[in-house]
Amino acid sequence: SAANVIASHAVLEGTIRSQDEDVRRHLQDALRRISNSVGQLHGATVEVLILEGTPPLVNHDLPTQIAREAASRTVGVEKVEQLTTTNMGGEDFSHYVQRVPGCYVRFGAQIPGKENYPAHSSKFDVNEQALPVGAAWFHHVALAAGQRIGDQKNP
Repeated sequence: SAANVIASHAVLEGTIRSQDEDVRRHLQDALRRISNSVGQLHGATVEVLILEGTPPLVNHDLPTQIAREAASRTVGVEKVEQLTTTNMGGEDFSHYVQRVPGCYVRFGAQIPGKENYPAHSSKFDVNEQALPVGAAWFHHVALAAGQRIGDQKNP
C-alpha cells in the first residue's frame, strides 16, 4: 500500500498495564468506549479484542519485610536496595501472590566488566558467583519465616 492510498482496514495493537486491577478494568472499558466513539464518528466498524495478560504484581508487607531482613543478613544492609520506581513489566509470579502472600525479589548478578542485560534478553549471561548468595538468602528467608510462624503460634 502507498502512503496516499486509504486502507480498507487497520489493526492497532498495544498493551494496557496498571498497578491495580480496578484501574485496569477501567482502562479497558475506556479503550472500548473511545474506540467505538471514534469508529462511529468516522462511519467505521470497530472491533476491540483484549487478551488478558498477567495481573499487577503487588508485594505483601510481611513477606517483603522477611525478604529484606534476609537480604541484609546475607549481603549486608548497605547492599540491599528497594526499587524506588514501580516496574510495569508483566510477570507470571503475580498469579501466585494473588493467592498466597509473597514478594518478588531481584538479585543483582551482573558480571563485572560486562554489559548488563535484562533477564529476558538473549544476551543475558548469568553470573554464577551469585548463585551461592541466592542460596544463602533462601536459607535466611526460611529461618526468618519459620521464626515468624513460631512466634504466631506461641505468642
